[in-house]
Amino acid sequence: DEREEREGISWLIKKYKYPLEIVQAANGKEALQCIEKYKIDILFTDVKMPVMNGLELAKEVYKRWPEIKIIIYSAYGEFDYAKQALEANAVSYLLKPIEIEEFQKLMVSVIQAINDDNKKDELNKMRKFKIVKIYFIRYLIERILLLMTEKK
Repeated sequence: DEREEREGISWLIKKYKYPLEIVQAANGKEALQCIEKYKIDILFTDVKMPVMNGLELAKEVYKRWPEIKIIIYSAYGEFDYAKQALEANAVSYLLKPIEIEEFQKLMVSVIQAINDDNKKDELNKMRKFKIVKIYFIRYLIERILLLMTEKK
């Protein structure tokens, strides 16, 4: 929610040339609207935000878009917040101030997970297409055979 924090994360993403486009939101409700409008792969959210807090946002996002990788970024290290982040299926809970090496490792890991998910999705689409193609060819063969037997 804090502009300086959003700009800092954006700066790091650009500095390390991660292949990401960035969309920013000032609160949880605005973030949900962005997610509805754009294809989002990674959600960075603070815990304490106006309108809708980050944990509520994370739970709603996971419920509606379970493929989105959620990263909670907060100054609050209390166990209860971390527990709620896990319940919202967050992939990580980063504490402020950000540790650059931890951020880099996390980003590489999350981007790799997204790429792996995309490859799996593509393979599943190809398998489904092949199955449809097989059924279509079977149908055509059956129709041809039926027509041939009717002509006799």
